[in-house]
Formats: sequence, structure tokens, C-alpha cells
Amino acid sequence: MDKRLQQALEDFNNNYNCSQTVSRQFAEDYGLTKDLISRLNAGFGGGMCIGYTCGAITGAIMVLGLKYAKTDPTAEDKKEFYAVVHKFLNEFKVVHGALNCHELIGYEAGNEIQKEQAREKGIFKDNCPKYIKTAIELVLNY
Repeated sequence: MDKRLQQALEDFNNNYNCSQTVSRQFAEDYGLTKDLISRLNAGFGGGMCIGYTCGAITGAIMVLGLKYAKTDPTAEDKKEFYAVVHKFLNEFKVVHGALNCHELIGYEAGNEIQKEQAREKGIFKDNCPKYIKTAIELVLNY
């Protein structure tokens, strides 16, 4: 197993959310600390805390931004970067069938009762590592 994937599973099991877990694996490649990137990503787990875009996806898009986005972008630069993001999203969706947390896990992460039900059933522990793994693998292939 790739070192980043192994560390990601460890991070996820140590209470980092999916977005933090993915982005932490690449932080030092771009001169950031894992602590800083974890704080930047704190609100993106559980689909931005309300079941929208999967945290593994948002973490990966942040990493893709570090890798490909320009600091002073032209319209063409933005277009090229958005094409990378769309490619990533399409590939993730082919693998998992959805992009939103609530669709991927079958529970509304923004609803405390449903989130607790998902926790009790082990939904996060059983499913989220698959999404994290896919996101990291896709980023590594770009």
C-alpha cells in the first residue's frame, strides 16, 4: 500500500475529516504544514458539514489547486484548471456514482440524528476510507 494511503487511513482513524485526511498527505509537497492544511480543511468534512460535496473531493481539489492553479490567473489559466477539476470529478463519480456526501453514505450528514445513526452503523468507518483512497489515487495520477 502506498505510504500516503497508509498514513491517510491512520489520520482518518485519528479523527481527521475526509478533506483533512486527503489534503494532509500532500501538504508538505507544497511547503505547507499538516497542521495548517488541517485547519484550512476543518469545515469541509461531512460534505461541508451538511452532506454536500464529499470531503475527500474538496480536499483533493485543494491539492489540485496547489499543484495546478496560478496565483495571477488569466481566463485561460482558470479554464485549464477547471478542466482538471472536472476531469477529477468525473473520474471520482465513475468510481463511486456520486459526488455528494449524503448520496455516497446514504445519510444526511447535516442532520444530527441521521449523522449519529450513520456513526452507530459504522457507515463512516466502512465507506469514507474508499472515497479517501480514490481521491488520493486520482491526485497521484495527475
